[in-house]
Amino acid sequence: TLPGAPRCSTRPHPTRAPASDPPSRLAMAVLSARSLALVSALLAASVDSVAAACPMNVRGCNPPTPYTSLKASTSLATIVASSGFDADMKAKVNLGHQAVIDFIGGVEPVTAFLFEPNGAASAYADMETPMCTFLYGTAVNCGFSNLVGIATGGGGQYFRGAGAETCCNSQMQSSSAGLYYFPSSSDTAAGIAERAVHEYTHAVQGKYGDMLPAWLMEGGAVQMECLLAHKMPSPMGYAQCMKFGGGRGGVIPNMRGYFASAYGQSNGLAKGEDRCCDGLCGSGDAEVTFASGGVSTSSYLFYDSGAVAIAWAINKAGKTSKQFWTSKISGFWGAIVPYDGYDYATGFPSSCPADAGWKKAFAAFTGHANIAAFYAEFDAWAKTATESDVLAILESDADVE
Repeated sequence: TLPGAPRCSTRPHPTRAPASDPPSRLAMAVLSARSLALVSALLAASVDSVAAACPMNVRGCNPPTPYTSLKASTSLATIVASSGFDADMKAKVNLGHQAVIDFIGGVEPVTAFLFEPNGAASAYADMETPMCTFLYGTAVNCGFSNLVGIATGGGGQYFRGAGAETCCNSQMQSSSAGLYYFPSSSDTAAGIAERAVHEYTHAVQGKYGDMLPAWLMEGGAVQMECLLAHKMPSPMGYAQCMKFGGGRGGVIPNMRGYFASAYGQSNGLAKGEDRCCDGLCGSGDAEVTFASGGVSTSSYLFYDSGAVAIAWAINKAGKTSKQFWTSKISGFWGAIVPYDGYDYATGFPSSCPADAGWKKAFAAFTGHANIAAFYAEFDAWAKTATESDVLAILESDADVE
């Protein structure tokens, strides 16, 4: 439990299912945000017993969940797989998870649900009860058929999605993390290992609470992919991954392309705080707005520019990635004290005041007066940065571990 976190019961929030994080990959490419909408009407009858302790205006798509009861752990995630899921792919999921645990530590409880592509309905049948129990503590209808539909439709999606939640003192709290793997028939075991690094990093990020900006969540997971690329089945170094990897053909060229665009020149990194979800955008923009400003996909901001921004911040602070991710004294993640003022209907990461939550912790890490000062300095650098400039701020492969 984090400093300032309410002491909540472990009873699931009965009025809605936990909304999913935006999926990170479709056929090894980035998707726009979406919600799984795993809703169980059977739980609604118990609303009166806990409603006084729950926020009553919670929106359906990725609402704030600023607190967490997730705990540090060195154990691998629990695996729940369909009957015909490839054994080598399953092993590579564990390999990716273990690489993250070895570098920054793990978290529990986490369950990874592995769906083979294009299977018969019977292949997934034994997954339903474990998933519904994971989400709600009971084997009730939990929208499992929607997930089977993704798998039988060909798969190709990977995301940290719905996990269990609790509530008390009118605040929401995450109490478990769910990782969802839907490989397509063309995806490789080596590629799934990289996706596993990305998604398990999201689980670890969830241990620290608050409502974190999309550029920091997705950029952090991409940076972790590159930090650990030397441990993958198709190994490459940190700098090599930043040049050519990261899931979209190269983190550095995509970041430079974003900041060379009219949209990037005008909006910089700050536009990456909020990501649209079911038409709700906060201070963010829809894909059509990115496109009109010369950005072919918003992932160049959220994922690639976010990863470079984190590397730049680490270099600016004169610290290491290891410190950034793990140090309780000189790092970022362990310094977060969740902001408790998010509106559950309209709140987004940008709603966090400059002197609270993730914004305060990040500015303290970099040494800037506030998050606005960080954005101003990073944007000025990023708009003219060459590939060599970006490579110069990265830690050497020898210094990564």
